[in-house]
Amino acid sequence: MRIPTLPGRVLLFAACLAAAPASAQEHPARRVANIVSVAVEEYGKAVDNQGRLVSTQEFQEANDFLVDARRAADRLSGSNAAPARALLDSIATAVAAKRPRGSVDSLARRFAATLGSEAKLELPKGALDLAEGRAIFERSCASCHGMTGRGDGAAGRGMNPAPPAIGTLDHMRGVSPALTYRVVSVGIAGTPMAGYAGTLTPEERWNVVAYVNSLR
Repeated sequence: MRIPTLPGRVLLFAACLAAAPASAQEHPARRVANIVSVAVEEYGKAVDNQGRLVSTQEFQEANDFLVDARRAADRLSGSNAAPARALLDSIATAVAAKRPRGSVDSLARRFAATLGSEAKLELPKGALDLAEGRAIFERSCASCHGMTGRGDGAAGRGMNPAPPAIGTLDHMRGVSPALTYRVVSVGIAGTPMAGYAGTLTPEERWNVVAYVNSLR
């Protein structure tokens, strides 16, 4: 199984999260918007502003995310569903053609606008709770990643790839909290990483992300 580069930094972090009682599933528009956002982030690392390929692996990852996004888009309904799918197809075509990043970013912004308010990133409604984030991390993630996020947890020994050191700047450089939140929310199709939008509340996800960031 091929493990994508970006999820390699956060994959086992989400994969180790213990299942919580099921809650409402993520809104289809928000799910597809999150997947497309991750795809565009990856594309930005794969192709430069002149449309030149600089990373074959991240280019493939961007395409993989877009395939997952197209499946998620099949669940869209309402008057904006067809225009959104058409724009998603345009994004996929632009990525396949290695169009300059600015062109893909522009299409992605139009796509998000077409989906409307439900596609917006969920933000914390109050102050972040590092204590809760730490409790979730220590209960569900430290066995793989280690208590300080150095990738040295006992359960992670012998894993291939090894649990990433998500508590260090070197491993998470360029990975924004929003990107981490989106990946944790939607997961990665075809990998052990499930999405946790249906099992952790937005606040719980943000609290874990905030705690991991604090380790750096």
